[in-house]
Amino acid sequence: MDKSAKSQVVVFVLSFMCTVARHSAMEGWYMAKPEVDGKLGFSPSFLGLLDSAFLLCYATGNYASGILADKYSIRYVVPTGMLLSAFLYLGVIFCSFASLGSKTLFLILFALMGLCQSTIWPGTVAIMGNWFSKEKRGRVMGFWSTNAAAGNIVGSQLSAIFFSFGVRWEVVGLILVTQLAVVGLLFLWMARDRPPNEILAVESNSDEETKAEEQVGFAASWQLPGVRPYAFSFGCVKMLNYGVMMWLPYFLVVKIGLEGEVEGSITSSYDVGGILGAILAGYLSDKVPQRCIVLVPMLVLSLPVLFLFRLGNEETYYIFFVLVPTLGVLVNGSSAIISSAVANDLADARAMSTVAGIIDGSGGIGASLGQLIIGALQEYGWSSVFYFMMVVAFFSVSALSPMTLRAFITSRSSHVELKHLS
Repeated sequence: MDKSAKSQVVVFVLSFMCTVARHSAMEGWYMAKPEVDGKLGFSPSFLGLLDSAFLLCYATGNYASGILADKYSIRYVVPTGMLLSAFLYLGVIFCSFASLGSKTLFLILFALMGLCQSTIWPGTVAIMGNWFSKEKRGRVMGFWSTNAAAGNIVGSQLSAIFFSFGVRWEVVGLILVTQLAVVGLLFLWMARDRPPNEILAVESNSDEETKAEEQVGFAASWQLPGVRPYAFSFGCVKMLNYGVMMWLPYFLVVKIGLEGEVEGSITSSYDVGGILGAILAGYLSDKVPQRCIVLVPMLVLSLPVLFLFRLGNEETYYIFFVLVPTLGVLVNGSSAIISSAVANDLADARAMSTVAGIIDGSGGIGASLGQLIIGALQEYGWSSVFYFMMVVAFFSVSALSPMTLRAFITSRSSHVELKHLS
């Protein structure tokens, strides 16, 4: 393996672990919701408000972080957010340990955590775009984008194992927050923004080229083809994806009556499905003219799966061992590809982080609104939650349908012309 290939491996692993660490830390919190609910007396609506505060600040922070990562070194922007987030997470752990149930304090901590963690995704997506070519982007980013699902599995399984032995969630939180800080420091020490030959090329740019780079800003990035429909669609997809991730543990414990390893296994199966879905969608989307040709059918198939969630109860809980991973393949897999491979496809080379921030930031806004709605709806019955999720999935499909139809027609026309010529 030559030096360039080794550097690519280092970048892949470090950027992968950044999101693993972020998601495992937050999954530890999601798994602890029932315990926090009983200990601090937080209602489901307030827990939903905490999630929304986190996601709203994460979303708006993505827009700013994308710009920062294009302007300054990714090597410094990403770990700065990770280390600050680790410090704030320690504050949450301390408040819970000391039974300080101040709702205002928790809202502030979660809002600031969301803002700090927003540096991670735009920067790591951009650094992957810098180090890996477009030729096999779907396959490479398909594997790489399983980082969120892998992080959720680490967080949920670690939490489930410790909780089954009666260990307090604060202890698990300390382990996960340490991981977050250590990975951030490793990224700062070992990662580089781009290959050395590209660094030399950038440094040798003429003044005219540099001026052209400055013209691709936040507003101009919104005008790039496909950015707006994908931003709206991802707002819906992430609303759905985070709705499942954040509320599935609570639903299984409170509504279905599961706990311990059974609940943890079902929760983790969503992310296992997401890993398979991301890899499959990435591979297939490299075979078609546009990735929406693969993504739209996946989202359409999620509608009947969501409908079947209504059939689960204490006696038929085993159906979730099928429904949950299937939904993970369809929704979590789609989410991973849109926020990584598609974001890089849409980006101008001079605004890689900015476009990634726009896509993920729009997703975060949708996810934050979704937590407020789900937190309120579940008090009227979980059937209303699943119907709401079906509506969200429908809108995500609607946003991409026009470009999918055009891509399919263009693909068919090209195929007919080639067949005629032959």
